[in-house]
Amino acid sequence: MRSLYAESPPAKQGRASAAQEKPLLPAFGETEARAAVEYEPRPVKDLLIEMKDIAELIVDLAYSALIFDSEEIAEEVHRLEARMYRLRYLLRLQVMLSTRTLADAQMMLGILQVAGAGGAIANAAGDIAKVLSSELEYRPLAPFILKGSGERIRLVSVAEASPLTGNTLAELKLGTRLGTRVIAVRRGKRWSYDVHEDVVFKDGDQAIVTGTEEGIEQLRAIASGKQSFDEAARAQPSAAPLPQPPAQPGTKSETEAWFIEIKDTSDLMVDLAYSAILYNSREIAEEVETLEEEVDELVVKLQRRVLEEAIESKNVDKALILFHLSAAMEQIADAAREIADAALRDIQVHPVLVESVRESDVTVARAQVSEASTLGGKTLRQLQMATKTGMRVIAIRRGKKWIVGPGPEDRLEAADVLFMRGPPAAEERLRDLCSGKRKRL
Repeated sequence: MRSLYAESPPAKQGRASAAQEKPLLPAFGETEARAAVEYEPRPVKDLLIEMKDIAELIVDLAYSALIFDSEEIAEEVHRLEARMYRLRYLLRLQVMLSTRTLADAQMMLGILQVAGAGGAIANAAGDIAKVLSSELEYRPLAPFILKGSGERIRLVSVAEASPLTGNTLAELKLGTRLGTRVIAVRRGKRWSYDVHEDVVFKDGDQAIVTGTEEGIEQLRAIASGKQSFDEAARAQPSAAPLPQPPAQPGTKSETEAWFIEIKDTSDLMVDLAYSAILYNSREIAEEVETLEEEVDELVVKLQRRVLEEAIESKNVDKALILFHLSAAMEQIADAAREIADAALRDIQVHPVLVESVRESDVTVARAQVSEASTLGGKTLRQLQMATKTGMRVIAIRRGKKWIVGPGPEDRLEAADVLFMRGPPAAEERLRDLCSGKRKRL
């Protein structure tokens, strides 16, 4: 079998232009998908890494486009969607060139499944961003996307006196210090989405960041120039917020709660699916399958409820938008199940697929809490692990029991196996905390 790590000799192929169609709601990316793509020899691992990084970024950008009412961000989502189509096409060509026997083909199935699922995630993100080009009124949805979701998306402005100014992202280490991730930077009127560690913040920059509420609030204080990193950490209140009254059946808040649950669960499923690939874990893959069925049920409940509300209020726009967005989120959940399915087959997951997950911009890690660890006996709210280390706990295995998408009041215990998501630089620190080698966050 030809090595997936080596480039294949280039082949010549001309470009062909696709006929331009103009449907009511254009399917962005289809033009590129239909056009002939010039062959570009690249290792499969490199293609998979780029596809995973795009899948991580494009969904956040799609929600950002809605929240910040930005057609420019939506255009970037559609550009990335078209890029994903191209990468998927190139990967298929490379896999075909690398396959010689039935055994080769069987091992390649997982790679093709994950690549196809990445394309589906990009397509779903494109559908989310497409809302901006519709004539429907979507703005009332932005507030509860902002307030309710587990991972927040915010706009942060950088002042001249800020400790951020003049420093690169590599120097600032925002992911490991605050648990925040910069996904776009605007300088003047221009947005940049190619955010690398060598990006230098300047006075007046604006950044779209994702992360926990605590981490983003600390970053805002630092970006404004009012506090240093140490001052922002000390000023962060440790007290738990007052509990909110439960939603009553039939109220608007229940509809919104279902919407947020679908969004957060579908996002979580993607992380768990890649964990299943990385650790070749049938157990995690089966959890993803269970969650996908739960999302399907929630989508049906949500769509039934919004139809009832539309009849009562005669607000058809909101019902159509919620139908559209929940369908896109369901597509993300389906794609996660497709990724996880690669770990359920009685065929070894190809090593190149495992390495592509490990080496992407956002990684998943597994570590066990030892008796000597200071994490045992404390809740996730008390630890603020995501804020202080950048790694967010996405699942806990306690013996034979799974806690998927643990909440802030879930308490860690010795012998717990934690599955975490975050920047690769934070992985070693978390392992040291779990082992007891490191005592303080």
